[in-house]
Amino acid sequence: MKSIQKILIWSILALLSAGCDREEITARPYPRLKTLPVTGISPGGATFQAEFLLRGDFDILRYGFLWSELGNPNLNNAERKIWSENLQTGTFSATVTSTLKEKQTYYVRAFAETDRYTVYGEIVQFASLG
Repeated sequence: MKSIQKILIWSILALLSAGCDREEITARPYPRLKTLPVTGISPGGATFQAEFLLRGDFDILRYGFLWSELGNPNLNNAERKIWSENLQTGTFSATVTSTLKEKQTYYVRAFAETDRYTVYGEIVQFASLG
């Protein structure tokens, strides 16, 4: 009886593995951003920084930073600094001198928009001094 079960199990495994297709990894054509650590934190503001890990052949229509007291800043719920000229370099930064409250935790991330994609960098947390 046990040998019949073993044969049955091996037969099922052989049939299952024979019917599998190999999946191919497709390239991600959209740009990728990295939000860098916040620097220059002072009572007068803070400096946000980001870099493109992969820009691709896309024209960047809008890019900038989003920050919020909420944990997931996005274009719908956050303060923002936006540029609309086509970025020519791989890095960008902005110094924010207003809208930051003293002793408040903020979450900031970089973003970029092309004609086909909106991409966000990682969320970076920092404590404001005002």
